[in-house]
Amino acid sequence: MSSWVVELSKFNICYEPHCPIKAQCLLDFVNDLQHTPKEDQWMFYVDGSSNPNGTSACIVLEGPNHILIQKFVHFAFKTSNNQAEYEAILVGLSLAREVGIKALICKTDSKLTVGHLNDEFQIKDITLLQYYRLVRNVIQSGFDRGCIQHIPRSENVRADVLFKLASSQLKGKHKSLV
Repeated sequence: MSSWVVELSKFNICYEPHCPIKAQCLLDFVNDLQHTPKEDQWMFYVDGSSNPNGTSACIVLEGPNHILIQKFVHFAFKTSNNQAEYEAILVGLSLAREVGIKALICKTDSKLTVGHLNDEFQIKDITLLQYYRLVRNVIQSGFDRGCIQHIPRSENVRADVLFKLASSQLKGKHKSLV
C-alpha cells in the first residue's frame, strides 16, 4: 500500500480508504438480491391433446422478470381431448408448486374446461367430474390465489408452437424454440 502512496503522490492524488462505503455497497447489493417484485403473479398457458398415440400436454409458465419455463409431457394412455386439457392443467399446477409459486393464472383455449372450473358449465361426464375435483383441490390446497381463464387459440401461440414442435420430433431428437 505504501508503494502506491509514493507513486500517486507525484500526481497530487491521495488515497483514503472508505470502509463504511464498501460495507454500504455490500448491503445494497444484498438488498437488491433479496428484493422481490411487487407483482408476483405467474401465468401459465396450457394445451392438451389426445390422439391414437396417446395424450400430450404442453405447459408454458411465465413469471416476473421475464422468467419462462416450458414443459412438454407425453402420456402413454389414451384420453379424450377434454381430459387431456385437464391433464395439462394438472401438470402445470404441479410444475408451479415445484417452483414455489403461490399466485397464478391458468390460461387455456378450452372453453369447456374453463366453464367447468369456473362453475359456469354443468359437468355430465363422471371422469371429467373427477378431474374437476382434483384440479380444484390442488388449487385450493397449494396456492394462495389461482384462477382459470379462457383465451382464444390465437393468444395461446407459444404453447401451441411448443406442442407442435415436441409432438413432431422423434424420440431423443428434441430441438429448442429459442
